[in-house]
Amino acid sequence: MKTIKLWTLSLGFTALLTVVTRAQEAPVVERVTVKDSVTVAVQGAQTTPLKEKLTWPNDLTVFTNATYRVGEGRERKIQEGQTLRRDGTVLNADGSTYPVYDHVAVVRGRAMITVEGEQSAVAGEYRLGNGKRVLADGTLIEPSGQRRRLLDGEILRLDGKSAEAKDTVSLIGGKVSVQKDGSKFEVAPGRTITMNEGSKVFGEGYLIKSDGTKVVLAEGQTVELAGVIRR
Repeated sequence: MKTIKLWTLSLGFTALLTVVTRAQEAPVVERVTVKDSVTVAVQGAQTTPLKEKLTWPNDLTVFTNATYRVGEGRERKIQEGQTLRRDGTVLNADGSTYPVYDHVAVVRGRAMITVEGEQSAVAGEYRLGNGKRVLADGTLIEPSGQRRRLLDGEILRLDGKSAEAKDTVSLIGGKVSVQKDGSKFEVAPGRTITMNEGSKVFGEGYLIKSDGTKVVLAEGQTVELAGVIRR
């Protein structure tokens, strides 16, 4: 009897080890997009229709009906051609990007608040969860009373913590465009612009990264870069 129990226990452990190993080897779904009204999961180089809901970090849930939800908030639609990334960033078809979580950001000197995906201008002031206050002109007031101006493109979560900002470089319809400091604009042929992390973008359709690597953009391609950093 003891031998049978040990054999059964061994089989159970082997099965559990197999399940764990397979789970570890399974490729992580890095992003989802919508094509022809179908939610598509991207795992490495593979794309497959999403068969079951995903639970991602930062309380982000993605559903099979081309919607997602942050925490207990409302379900939001993933539009055709949009890409939702595991880190909580939405990439639009035009190359622009934004975070899905509630936040305050400064766009062209104006403080904007985004709640449940809806953006509006800060009126008067907005008090963050840690006691900091953001004024309409982008001034940040610390609980101590110390003030500083937030940079264009700088992002704060509603709990007051800083969040990673992202810039993008895109080639859409043969034209180079960038999203930098919260604004999006074209880079015409013959013109260049230096991004926040040091990459240099050329209107002819390529960029030179800060490490010297040259990236020639393909039509429809978007390259993500680190955005504004408060030093």
